[in-house]
Amino acid sequence: MIKIKDAVEKIRTSKYKFFFAIAVIVLVLAVILAINLTLNQKPNSEDGYRFVIAVCQQNLETFEELTFKNDIEKRAISHPDVNILFYSAGGNLERQALQIEEALAFEPNCIIASCDEPEALEKSFAVVRERGIKLVATGTSGSVAVSDVMIRTDYYDIGRQIAKFAANKKLGPVFLEVQSEARTAKARELQSGFRSIIESYPEILSPYIVVGKSTYTTAQKRIVESGMLSVSPSVNSVFAHSDETLLGAARAFGKKNSPKIIGVCVSSVKSECLRELAASSITAVAAIPSGGSEAFDCALGLLNGSPVNEEYVLPIKVLTSDDAAKYLREMEEQK
Repeated sequence: MIKIKDAVEKIRTSKYKFFFAIAVIVLVLAVILAINLTLNQKPNSEDGYRFVIAVCQQNLETFEELTFKNDIEKRAISHPDVNILFYSAGGNLERQALQIEEALAFEPNCIIASCDEPEALEKSFAVVRERGIKLVATGTSGSVAVSDVMIRTDYYDIGRQIAKFAANKKLGPVFLEVQSEARTAKARELQSGFRSIIESYPEILSPYIVVGKSTYTTAQKRIVESGMLSVSPSVNSVFAHSDETLLGAARAFGKKNSPKIIGVCVSSVKSECLRELAASSITAVAAIPSGGSEAFDCALGLLNGSPVNEEYVLPIKVLTSDDAAKYLREMEEQK
């Protein structure tokens, strides 16, 4: 068998020397071109992606936040040319600001970012806008951010609607408020909206607050430890701020104490709160979309040059036990 080295030498010294030289030149040029293309290739073009969207959330841990992520992923299935990058700051606003700037290294066409406390992200948002990158912000009714689109959850109005339901159904008279996090924009707006209505009903009181944190087991434990199960005058109604605190209250009080439990939950076929509502363990909820589908649709609309509203307020639907089963069926059919 002729060795490769000998074969090359034979060709080099043969009458095909000219063609061999041409082949070497073509090969060298091809290598140089390949290296150049690799060095100058943008992340957007890798794997055939047309767009890169970075999702920079303050958290991706609660049911609401995970549903937000899942809703974006479900929308993205129909758009294989869109690459989604997810970032979670673990509740730390400074880390979220850094992650937004880190995401710029991947040259995203659009950034979706939560901004319940927009002041902390002002500088990062300014960098995004300076680079001509589209920005979709999600936040509360009080959030003000310089963005292409602002998607709001009006927690103040949700608090008011829940309070109106409580007043009309003569719930109370003593409420326990179970917040998912203290001193957040969401907690402030829900509490303000709720109290703006019940202050017109002197027979309804809301003197107790428990902070339940981000899991229903923590919420359940904190309610029990607070002594709310035996406090006098007895707590006979609960206003819970999230899926986790709703479930925690339902588990803590159980059927024996059976207070009227109302609160806020995410519209999702996976929602345990809606199933508890259908089973009458929970009295009523204000159901809201996660905002993930809306955020993705707005981002894609901006990138495709389609007309997109600058502001979008997520719809609220107050549901009772009588509505829950039908509502779940309708969502299953829309999957």
